[in-house]
Amino acid sequence: MTSPFFHEQPHVIRLRGPWQYAVLEGTPTITAEPSGQLQLPADWSTTLGADFRGTVRYSRNFGCPTGLTDLVHILLVVSAVDYSANIQLNGQTLGRATWGDGPQAFAIREHLQPRNQLDIDISLPIDLDLPAEHNRAQRNAQAGGLIGEVRLEIGHDLADPALVS
Repeated sequence: MTSPFFHEQPHVIRLRGPWQYAVLEGTPTITAEPSGQLQLPADWSTTLGADFRGTVRYSRNFGCPTGLTDLVHILLVVSAVDYSANIQLNGQTLGRATWGDGPQAFAIREHLQPRNQLDIDISLPIDLDLPAEHNRAQRNAQAGGLIGEVRLEIGHDLADPALVS
């Protein structure tokens, strides 16, 4: 797998699932369970319904990669969200992502612990009013969610030194 974040091909660990989800706030008519487990990437249509609007927390635990040298960089890459996301690792905010941003990468080496909890809060507001030319207009009738792959990329030679935290 090639990466826009490293000059060489990184080692990739995909965080596909299972993930836990929990509704933090949302439209009052939730017909499904407000929390549960699912495989990602996916929108929330199968768990909460295509009409659900609100904020859902996606959580996943993972172990720290082993055999790391001091020169290795570890990035958390969030490929796509719908509509906006707040991304936290072990209770520390890493940053935000929004629909149409493309893959977002966060340097996480200094935040890693032997066991880690990743929380991604995805919000799709009920009153989201975007102009027709906005690139989300094609998804207006669709559900929100963590719709792109989440992965760790481990490598030595960062393409953008600004990614080092």
